[in-house]
Amino acid sequence: MFQPKVIDGSRYVDGAVASSTHADVLVPEGLDVTLVAAPMARPGRGLIRARALRALETEVGVLRGNGTRTIVLIPNDDVLAAAEGFPRSQPGANIVEAARQQTITAFKDMQSGR
Repeated sequence: MFQPKVIDGSRYVDGAVASSTHADVLVPEGLDVTLVAAPMARPGRGLIRARALRALETEVGVLRGNGTRTIVLIPNDDVLAAAEGFPRSQPGANIVEAARQQTITAFKDMQSGR
């Protein structure tokens, strides 16, 4: 599915082959809070999304199991609506603002214990 790319005689594959987030590499850092952006884990059909969601759940479980409060951002309906058809059908879509609002809400929810 993902063909390796040869660069100067060495073979490389996209890091997302193993995981779309690699959130578990943060465990040794001993962080209090992590924010994981996981656009590939959004709802939908397909093997890639299902695999991304399974990997994300495992990685977040490892982080939380080590005491790290973890916020997971999977694009919500507002972000998905802003991104739909971009750039052709919505050249002025403000995807960044929609994602910023989602992030602010997620931090507020964490602070309030939701």
